[in-house]
Amino acid sequence: MKRAIISLTLLITSITCIYGQDVNSIYFLNNRSQRHTLNASFAPEYGYFSLPALGGISMNISSNTGLSNYIYPYQNEFVTFLHSSVNGQQFLNKLSPSTFIRQGADLNLLSFGFYTPNHSFWSFDISLKEKADVNIPIDFFRLAKLGMENQTNNVFNLKNFSINQTTIAQVSLGYSKEINSQWRVGINAKLLAGLTYERINYSKFDITLANDQYTMNAVGDYQLRSNQLSFDTDSVNNYDFSKYHINSSRLNPAGLGAAFDLGVTYKPFKNLTVAAALNDIGFINWKASATKNGIANSNIDFKGFNNIDIDSVDIDAQLSQLKKDANALIKFKEQPSNNKNIIEFVPYTFKASAEYSIFGNEKHDILVGLLWNSYNSPQNHMNELVGAVTFKPVHWFSLSTTCEFIRKDYNRFGVAMNFSPKWINIFIASDYVVPKINRQYLPIDKFDLNLSVGVSFILGKPRD
Repeated sequence: MKRAIISLTLLITSITCIYGQDVNSIYFLNNRSQRHTLNASFAPEYGYFSLPALGGISMNISSNTGLSNYIYPYQNEFVTFLHSSVNGQQFLNKLSPSTFIRQGADLNLLSFGFYTPNHSFWSFDISLKEKADVNIPIDFFRLAKLGMENQTNNVFNLKNFSINQTTIAQVSLGYSKEINSQWRVGINAKLLAGLTYERINYSKFDITLANDQYTMNAVGDYQLRSNQLSFDTDSVNNYDFSKYHINSSRLNPAGLGAAFDLGVTYKPFKNLTVAAALNDIGFINWKASATKNGIANSNIDFKGFNNIDIDSVDIDAQLSQLKKDANALIKFKEQPSNNKNIIEFVPYTFKASAEYSIFGNEKHDILVGLLWNSYNSPQNHMNELVGAVTFKPVHWFSLSTTCEFIRKDYNRFGVAMNFSPKWINIFIASDYVVPKINRQYLPIDKFDLNLSVGVSFILGKPRD
């Protein structure tokens, strides 16, 4: 049973390592070409055309756990938490009630922007967004470590063991306009195409172990929404996640939707800029024809063998049946579709910021900023308060350093650089750039890592 559950975890981990929150440190790069993607009222100094597929790449991964939770020193070497030398209760005390891993990626496929008279700015973007969330309850590790260690009470609750993964293509048309010297407003209208959605979740997963019997009860559901991806099923219609197919001839999306961004910028006086943005307010309508469902519903009650007649009982057959029963807990049987579309809201973000220019010089300046960022999705709600100091020694180079004030358990610092000499714009940014890692570059403690890079060509004359 342990091996079966651990195998499921490895499956989940392999899927997630394949839409996430923004890299906060790029917010204060005022010369960056694509800054309108963070606030619809923001506009760059120049028109631009991004290098296809390399115009903007953002990735993030975070977790409330790290290698130090599972690897321990023992006799001049390292062992896992399953080793007998590791105290089980001390190991469990280091874990949260639910261990999570969150991962996201945003790839800009095509982007350009240009100015029209009256300081109006138009932009067009095509991007691909992906996000994944994994939640593992602490009893998974308690079962793996302790098992039958407690002779009187071996009850394990793996409820809410889950994985969610979504991939969306997005086409965006943006417009921002300067109302007067103090106010600027903007809007981005977005067409969303849902490519894939996967969910595995156990609403019930109870395991009770004893010397002479054990019981296992599991209720879970699986859902796939995709026209391109499919999985094989076995002889009894259980999904086999190791055997998948990608049908490149079916390019139509599994769902369609729309969203919009709203942004406003206000300068009460020359040196101060205040801004607010509401991003990704919208929905996706997933087609019933592209939706496949599965369900796991197992109840196993084994009380051992009594009065066994070796000559008449096939022990191997009964042990084989026990193995099949255990494996059934993590198998999802294909279910018929209910022929109803599924409408879901997409994760949205609210941003509010203030930035003060110390010298008020667009070519040489030092700026101090503060950003409130609130990210909201069905699986995750997160608030951030970020302080920034941006240095602009010359008009074509900016360096922004940031510090996050709320989530102090994580490495909280970030840095971003923007180069725009003559005809090209290059930026690179990373939040939480100083995690403690091992020789294989794996985080040792809990972590939250972001990275964003991009290259664009400058077009047109600078904004007045």
